[in-house]
Amino acid sequence: MPSLREKHPFFYFPSGEKREKIQNGHRYEIVPTAEEFYSRLAEDINQTQSGQSVFLEFFTFEEDKITQPIFTALTNAATRGVKVKLLIDHWSSNPLNLINSYRAFQKFRRQARLSGDEIEVKTAGKDKELKDILKRDHKKMAVITGARQDEATAYFGGINIAGRNTKWDHFMVRVKGETAQFIAEDFQKTWDGKNIFPYKKIVKDGSTLFFDTRESETVLKDVVENIKNAKSRIWMQTSYFDYGIVRQALINAKKQSPNLDVQIFIPHETTNNVPQYILFTNRLLKPFINSDIKIFKDRGRLYDTFLTYFNHSKALIIDNKAYCGSFNFTTDPLVGGNSEIVFKTADSEFIKSLEGWFDDTRRFSKEYKGRR
Repeated sequence: MPSLREKHPFFYFPSGEKREKIQNGHRYEIVPTAEEFYSRLAEDINQTQSGQSVFLEFFTFEEDKITQPIFTALTNAATRGVKVKLLIDHWSSNPLNLINSYRAFQKFRRQARLSGDEIEVKTAGKDKELKDILKRDHKKMAVITGARQDEATAYFGGINIAGRNTKWDHFMVRVKGETAQFIAEDFQKTWDGKNIFPYKKIVKDGSTLFFDTRESETVLKDVVENIKNAKSRIWMQTSYFDYGIVRQALINAKKQSPNLDVQIFIPHETTNNVPQYILFTNRLLKPFINSDIKIFKDRGRLYDTFLTYFNHSKALIIDNKAYCGSFNFTTDPLVGGNSEIVFKTADSEFIKSLEGWFDDTRRFSKEYKGRR
């Protein structure tokens, strides 16, 4: 059974060369597995000093043997005078949620009471009305502030804090400077309950950070517009493929430009965790197949058993532009109006890394051509 490191050799270099090579040459770094992300995040937190802050905002936040170093790093940082703020989705911190996230949340809250003012814990959206109960804080991001604004470091993407997610295939993006500072600003707005959706920040290099909900569809409108204008390729990885406006835009783009390279990467239905995708995947894919759009399903059972391994990646390349973050590029009404973070860039080095991610995924996937 190949490991995730074996699946993504593009991101691993011998003798620690990987980290130095990417940090020196890339503005945005892909952190390719949950284990790598947990290690890097704990390392960054352990280097903090008094006067700095650590902001964490996650959909789920679970303590176990794998994630324990993060919890330890946070409590140790607080003893050094580092300000720690933890923001968790309202459902993941609810007692009705019997998974480890609720227990970890309550334990960390008790630690916060003992730490004085250095650790603060909140839930996002706990006062939602019943009609909004499906609207979740789906962001996954962490910020370590620096002595100056341009020294901030941030992570964002698709990985939650949970040891069980180490068998999922997904990534985070590590950024520094202005982009990280924008993420810190968004965290503080959410913390203060002052989010105004939608809004976006333009980075000096031309990249864009979207802070959005699926109701406003700002990200979707941007994605659909770029799909309509695609000239050479559209490569998409999503854990929950779309059967709304994105699907129709992809089909229309392929009809308009038959030579357009359209490739969609999705989990195998035996590894998905949502019943509608387990039951109806092949039926929903039929319009793509009929439009000559290539569909690749990962070979989930090659890695592990049912509902353990899961391709949870969220990435999109349209010509020379790339999108990634916490958003699944779907208009699925069952998911509600989640708050998300989406990053869009034309940075050539980052796109090269993302191409490597797609190439690795393609090697361990099988093209689906419909039932015969």
